[in-house]
Amino acid sequence: MAKKIFLVDGMSLVFRAYHAMSASKLSNSHGEPTWAVFAFANMLLSIIEREQPEYMTVVFDAQAKTFRHEQFENYKANRKAFPEDLQPQLLRIKELIDLLGIPRLEMPGYEADDIIGTLCKIATREKKDVLCVTSDKDYYQLVNEHICLYKPLKDTGTYEVVTAEMVPEKFGVPPHQVIDLLAIIGDTSDNIPGVKGVGEKTAIPLIQEFGTLENIYENLEQIKKDSLRKKLEENRDLAFLSKQLVTIHCDMDLPIGTNECKRGEMNKERLAEFISHLGLKQLRRRLNIPEESSKETPAPQKLDDSDPFAFPGAEGFAETIFKTIADVPHEYILVNTEDGFKNMLAEISDSPILSFDLETDGLDTMSCRIVGIALSTQESRAFYVAVDDNGELLQNQKLTDAAFKKSG
Repeated sequence: MAKKIFLVDGMSLVFRAYHAMSASKLSNSHGEPTWAVFAFANMLLSIIEREQPEYMTVVFDAQAKTFRHEQFENYKANRKAFPEDLQPQLLRIKELIDLLGIPRLEMPGYEADDIIGTLCKIATREKKDVLCVTSDKDYYQLVNEHICLYKPLKDTGTYEVVTAEMVPEKFGVPPHQVIDLLAIIGDTSDNIPGVKGVGEKTAIPLIQEFGTLENIYENLEQIKKDSLRKKLEENRDLAFLSKQLVTIHCDMDLPIGTNECKRGEMNKERLAEFISHLGLKQLRRRLNIPEESSKETPAPQKLDDSDPFAFPGAEGFAETIFKTIADVPHEYILVNTEDGFKNMLAEISDSPILSFDLETDGLDTMSCRIVGIALSTQESRAFYVAVDDNGELLQNQKLTDAAFKKSG
């Protein structure tokens, strides 16, 4: 039986984890966001527990521009800014991967797609079967008898194995024609233009009939619909440029092979500190890590940029992201008297905006108890309305009603 290697598209899983639990706003006792770390850990551990892979590597895009930016200046130009509350969590996720003993790879100038594509080629040559863990449709072009997709489904921690036979059903064309289809329809997430005005419904029959992008343009006279032929003619250069941009390069010069993708041992002592600092009790139980009460994990480690298994640009990053309440000027006012409540109402009544947050004793909205209300009308100044042991605000329901009328 061939050995299996799991190649994880790191950012694909990170963004999936970030959005899966973003509503929870889970954080530790220091206010550091942790929900993406928690969700990512569960996604990764679900694979490990189910598959027990001997070989697994998580691959990330590096921050530096790649050769695709040289081919097309506006490549990925329309992407939204990286979420501010994901930046510190990304460092924690990378730290977690290292502590779990899973090799982590990123290289300046290389995209994760190309690194994974090259490792796929190497693994196939070494008679290893590959499972690419990603939801990125570009990876359909890699699928063959030895390479499958391990595609995350809607429910966190569940996956679907996509084989070569399944690609036409999923994508409309077989794996060897995926590049040509993507060249026509483009990709808005990466700002790849394609042929303007031609979508999947039109492009799939074209590929099915002519086979390749080159063959389409060699036989334009056979396309009967004038409007379609005109769109193809006017966007010829963009179509061939798009084909270059969507093609995953599988011949990159990597400093490693698949042997370096072998899982190592967990660092249980550091994991205990890591979990204790982030307050991820469920993760502790899942990993069977003993409780660590005496130590805390510092800010994410500064990693060596020269190391291919490293995070380029991490130098000095933690200092700008991980701040405590002592580092930021603020005025937080505890409201636990009637006079304090009246003063707060007088101040917020003159403001055109009001933000508020309910502090609860749990994340289950059906059973948790409200323990306080935070209200703010400006940056770095806020009120916190105290709640007594019975869950009643200020022991005076009239004051509670007044607050909600004012805020609503």
